[in-house]
Amino acid sequence: MRKEEIMKITNEELVNKLGVEQLELFRKVIYRYRKRDLLFFNVEFHLLSELENVDKNVAGRYIFQELTENTEETHKIYILDKQLDDYKNNYFAKTYWTKFLKNEVIDTIRHEILHAYVKEKFRYLCKINNYEADASIIFLMYLQFFRVKSGHDCAYSYKYSEVYKKVKECKDYEDFYLLVIDTIRRKLKDKYEDKSIKISFGTRNSSLYKFIGAKSRYIVKKEEKLKLMEVEAITFRIGSATPIYKIEELIDKKLKNTEVAEIREIKKIYMKKVGEKIYSKEIVLDEAS
Repeated sequence: MRKEEIMKITNEELVNKLGVEQLELFRKVIYRYRKRDLLFFNVEFHLLSELENVDKNVAGRYIFQELTENTEETHKIYILDKQLDDYKNNYFAKTYWTKFLKNEVIDTIRHEILHAYVKEKFRYLCKINNYEADASIIFLMYLQFFRVKSGHDCAYSYKYSEVYKKVKECKDYEDFYLLVIDTIRRKLKDKYEDKSIKISFGTRNSSLYKFIGAKSRYIVKKEEKLKLMEVEAITFRIGSATPIYKIEELIDKKLKNTEVAEIREIKKIYMKKVGEKIYSKEIVLDEAS
C-alpha cells in the first residue's frame, strides 16, 4: 500500500481491515486443516472513542453482547484511535521506535481477539466464572502461546506460575490445547462441610483471595419451637500466579485463617410460620464493600 493510500483510509476502515487480518492469522493456527471461521458469533471492530467514560490508559476494550429480543450474540472489540493514527503515520517505519508505534495497534487487536476467542470457546467447557478476564490463567495461557502482550501486573506474576512453565514446553497448538483442557478440569468440591464455595478467575489479581463472603443466620419459629440454622457462602477469586493444581489445598488454608472478604455481609433472618404463611424479617449485622 502506498503512502497516499494509507493516509486516505479512515480509522473505521483501518480497524476493520487489521481486525480481519488478525482473525485469519489465528484461524490458520487454531483450525489449521479446517475450513471454518475463528469465531462462531459475529465480530465487530470499533473505535474506542465510541465508548463513554473510558480510562485514558486503556488501549482496547472487549465487550460481549448477549442474546436478547433485539440483539444477536456479538463480540465487540474497541481499539484506541491514537494507535490507529500511529499505525498510519509510521506505516513506512525504519527505526525501532517508529516500528514499535506501528505494531502496537496489532498487539492490542490480537489481545482483544483472544478475549473473544476464550470467551466463546470455553463458554461451556470451563465451570470457573470469569475465565476470559485479564487475570484468568486460561486467558494468560493463550497470550503466552501466541506471544501477545498483556500490560497488566497480573501477567508478570503469571510468569512465575507452574502453568507458565508447562506452556513453554508445548511443541504445537495441539499440545497446548490439551494442556488447557487439563487445566480447566481442575475444579472444587461443591461443599466444604457447612460452607458453599464458589470460585472465579480474578480481573487483575495475582494471588488467591476471598472476594465475597456472606453469612446468614436463620431463626425459625414453628409451633412455638425455635430452630437455629447458619449458612455461609464464600466466593474466591483465582489470581494469575495461583497454582491451580493445588487449589483445594490453598482454599482449605484460606478457610482456616482470618482473612476478610473484599465484599462481605452478615445478616440475621427471623422466620415464623403461621398456618400456610411464612413471615420473615431480615437484619443486616455487618456489611462492607
